Amino acid sequence: MNLDFLTDSIAHIWLIVSTLVLCVELIFIQSFFLIIVGIAGLITAAALYAGIISSPLASVSIFGILSVILLISFWGKIQKLRDKTSKFNDIKNTFGVVIEQPLIKGTLGKINWSGTIVNASLLNADVAELNETVKIVEVKGNTFFVIKE
Repeated sequence: MNLDFLTDSIAHIWLIVSTLVLCVELIFIQSFFLIIVGIAGLITAAALYAGIISSPLASVSIFGILSVILLISFWGKIQKLRDKTSKFNDIKNTFGVVIEQPLIKGTLGKINWSGTIVNASLLNADVAELNETVKIVEVKGNTFFVIKE
């Protein structure tokens, strides 16, 4: 049996699947995990084409090891890209309008901010009436903390 054909077929499969994974990542998902998997697959395909790897089992092992190494190598950079804490400075000091029902201090209500309905909590007064304008002073998670001016 000709093992070169088998090795080339496996390399083709790795190349096609890795390219598809990278395309899906870049077009649809954008999670960075698939980029790492795609790159590891492309390296595995290149190693198969170069003759460095000759067995299907070895290619799967190398793929797994490369994926882990790449993930560890890029983990810090990925976390920096995904870090979304306290980047709401453009929202602070803007205004929203109380909707649905009056906003009562200590309870969660709704405001319309820039055409978006968001959760809000009133900080400085007992009640902000329906359709009243409030100022956003803090954003934590998906809740806007507002004051009545």
